Amino acid sequence: MTLNEIVNLAVQWGPTVIFILAVFLAFLTGIRRGFRKSTILAINALIAFAIVIVVFIYLVKNPLTDEYVVTYTNIILEKLGQDSIQNLLGARESCNSLKDILSEIIPKSMDLGEGVSTVVKDNGAYLGALVNSAYHLVFAVILSIVYTILVFLFYILYLIFLPEGRYKKKKNKLYVKGVGKPYKKRRLLGGLVGSLRGVVGGLVFLSFFGSLLFIV
Repeated sequence: MTLNEIVNLAVQWGPTVIFILAVFLAFLTGIRRGFRKSTILAINALIAFAIVIVVFIYLVKNPLTDEYVVTYTNIILEKLGQDSIQNLLGARESCNSLKDILSEIIPKSMDLGEGVSTVVKDNGAYLGALVNSAYHLVFAVILSIVYTILVFLFYILYLIFLPEGRYKKKKNKLYVKGVGKPYKKRRLLGGLVGSLRGVVGGLVFLSFFGSLLFIV
């Protein structure tokens, strides 16, 4: 099997294998956590995802974002004693927006020969589609980091206000007094909640991966 065949096989089946593994691991994690903890953390992840999606839509739809990103990035780079983002990425200083920068560096980064790169650069519709996808991908990467931070912060809040150990003790104390039922993890339901979270996360990953392949 040649290297190209291995790469093609990885591209074709890699995302599917990763998706299945993600769902399976999420199922096992849900079983370990139990129904209550899995549900709380799933809701936390859903809230974080909703926040990120709203911010993402706002940023990509706001026409001012395109220039503000470059302006404030250059301010930060200047304070750090670095060159402008245009120089760092090999674009002209006259490129005042992120899309302008991407319009310059995408044809240059395509290792298809000078002639093909020129054709891509001159084909406005195709280049525009690539730039738009790359533009969305930049914010998707940034906000995926923000999402991870939000999930972590929500997990800290869960440990402070709704820890499983405290809930378990409370349920068992009430049961001893003849109130309610004893604490049960309900692992199978936890696994189902975990699987659902894994499916959603896997679909988001596949969308992200598809966008990346389109640009590449």
